[in-house]
Amino acid sequence: PLDKQTHPHLHTVVLSPSGNLLFVSDKGNDQILMLRINYETRKLELCGGKPYDTVPGASVRCAVFHPTQPWLFTNHETTAVVASFRYEESGALAPVSVASALPEGVEDSPAMMQSDIKMHPSGRHLYTLVRGINSVTAFDIDAATGRLTRTQTFRLEGKNPRSCTVSPDGRFLLVAMVLSAEVLVLAIGADGTLAATGHKATMPHPANMAFVPAK
Repeated sequence: PLDKQTHPHLHTVVLSPSGNLLFVSDKGNDQILMLRINYETRKLELCGGKPYDTVPGASVRCAVFHPTQPWLFTNHETTAVVASFRYEESGALAPVSVASALPEGVEDSPAMMQSDIKMHPSGRHLYTLVRGINSVTAFDIDAATGRLTRTQTFRLEGKNPRSCTVSPDGRFLLVAMVLSAEVLVLAIGADGTLAATGHKATMPHPANMAFVPAK
């Protein structure tokens, strides 16, 4: 249902926990498209008949659904903020909060581009990568509302964090540093904050990562 001329800058597609909805980011138009999967017709349907407008000029980029609650979280490429929404299985979205991904004293600018965003398996913590200061920002998620509170900005020893993934047991965050050609391993504490482990793997231009379940 998407016109390439109307939506020329589609970036990320994420499946909801129910398997019935697709989140699609349109960076160029600062919009979220929620698509319903019609399993009977095997077609996608644009929920509500139109996209959802997000933070103007922020270039919505990546997203993650909460594993058990009806919340959706998005980061942005040209503005260092993370937004949270409440969603319905109809595809309707309602804004909950917008939180800065930058520490105090760091001014936002187009150079503070975010890349990947990931959820802790517990559903209590959220992590976003900020390339402009080579960092990971950690947030706590309010269990009742889905509101975000920044708890830490962890500076990375490397250049250009492109992708990250949380280990299935929730103990480690792996970060792909594309320009310094390495994957860093960070420890995740009980409170969701990050600490260096000293472990890393060198590889050419790592850009995306995922854990594969053991057979």
